[in-house]
Amino acid sequence: MNTGFYRVAASSPEIYLGDCVNNADNIIHIAESLAKKDVQLVVFELCITGYSCADMFLRKELLAQAQQELDRIKTALQDLSILVCVGLPIEDEAGRLFNCAAYVHSGEIVGIVPKHIFPTMVNFMRNAGLQAQTRDYQMRLL
Repeated sequence: MNTGFYRVAASSPEIYLGDCVNNADNIIHIAESLAKKDVQLVVFELCITGYSCADMFLRKELLAQAQQELDRIKTALQDLSILVCVGLPIEDEAGRLFNCAAYVHSGEIVGIVPKHIFPTMVNFMRNAGLQAQTRDYQMRLL
């Protein structure tokens, strides 16, 4: 029955800090499970790397692995109609690091949005190098 409403979920999976492979496995498993329940959108906050990586965000290896796992998530979910929003750190062409939401649907990245408001709690302010998007900022990915 189509009611005109969307079924939406937010997920906080168990996160392995800096372990992009295990985190992506969890994301894929949860997204597949929710798709079977007719969920149309699921949101995961900065979950490919984990939120409190602090100085680890400055490591190029972590950023590369996060991007690689985003590609794996995209491929693994290509046959599902669920829209999956996953968070990951992304560096722009100027070397600035952003906490981004990548939207994946039917095997494609359909959008990437840098976060522009951060929590003010001390634990969340220690994310070394992550910058807030300004209202007029246009991100171009490498």
